[in-house]
Amino acid sequence: MSEFYKKFLYDDVRRLNPPSGRQIFLAAFGKHPGWDDHVEDLGLETESLITARTILYVDGIGGQINAGAWEKLDPSQQLAEFKHLFLWYRPGQFLLGRMWSSSDGKGRTRYPMVVCAHCAGLPLPWAVNQVLPRLEQIEKDCLLTQSASDVRAILERSRAELRSAMDNVATDTSPPILSPTTLAEFVAHPALGPNQEGWLRIIYQMQSQMAAFAPGKLNLKGDLSSLRPQQIRVPRSHDALPAALLLWTRFFLSQVDPATPLLLTLPMEEPWLDVTLGEPASQELFCLRASPKALPLASEVPYNLDLESKANAQKVLANFQAGGGTIIPLTAGGQQDDASPDQPSAPHKWFRWFKGGIA
Repeated sequence: MSEFYKKFLYDDVRRLNPPSGRQIFLAAFGKHPGWDDHVEDLGLETESLITARTILYVDGIGGQINAGAWEKLDPSQQLAEFKHLFLWYRPGQFLLGRMWSSSDGKGRTRYPMVVCAHCAGLPLPWAVNQVLPRLEQIEKDCLLTQSASDVRAILERSRAELRSAMDNVATDTSPPILSPTTLAEFVAHPALGPNQEGWLRIIYQMQSQMAAFAPGKLNLKGDLSSLRPQQIRVPRSHDALPAALLLWTRFFLSQVDPATPLLLTLPMEEPWLDVTLGEPASQELFCLRASPKALPLASEVPYNLDLESKANAQKVLANFQAGGGTIIPLTAGGQQDDASPDQPSAPHKWFRWFKGGIA
């Protein structure tokens, strides 16, 4: 089986920070004027951070650059720069990161700078409220200096601040349950209407193309070497970026096997986000610089859905709003124009963070 599924975001944090098992690790990689080439390894203290650097940066972004994938796009098909948040989630551990367009000391600008926090044993809503603002400040501070020693000092100071901030946080790593009002507003967002048409298309694409990641399907003891990643682009559906991350994370966690590595990449100045299930290859990072003219939103793909497919999708939404989130398998009744076992989620305790911090 792929070592990625066996090890990624399953780090033995108690070995690194006994006895609590809670910890934040802060790393940076990419391009900065303080280095003539790629930044040296800064804060890559865990196997998951090392893996993330390889998948996202070396193989992912590097693979797209080497293939000239973004350069082949028309200007209307590509984003002008890197300016993204990302969340890579598995229950109990996750990465929160930020990337921005940058350059090295020789003025080469094709690669971004990335700062990334590995959080273990901590609630995601707390991290969204506490870690993301610090990552933003790190970006601002890094942009104000061309000194490698300054960047090292910025990371050391920020790491100490984050670890101090987590001292009084209760350990609660379960996914969020959100208020009925919050869920209703999310489900009824205009970007997913009218008549929930966008939702029906998203759910159909998930259930027709992502069945390998459905609840109960991902057996980590089996051979997963042939398991292909799946990706979907969805509307952001909330003005606040942290809220969008939490809402879409909650939705996908209600629909996929809990062992599924879930990567959300969110361009901060655009109205969509990309969700990748499984182990991304380089082609899954194409989305970072591709506009909807090159990679359309699933909510806008013109599927022809039969009545049974629509009814099943509406049941999924109803269960999600009720807090259950049980997935309901679809029949193969829907087709795109131009030819192209139930498992409820566990109860959770997150909404106090969501309500207090960003809603």
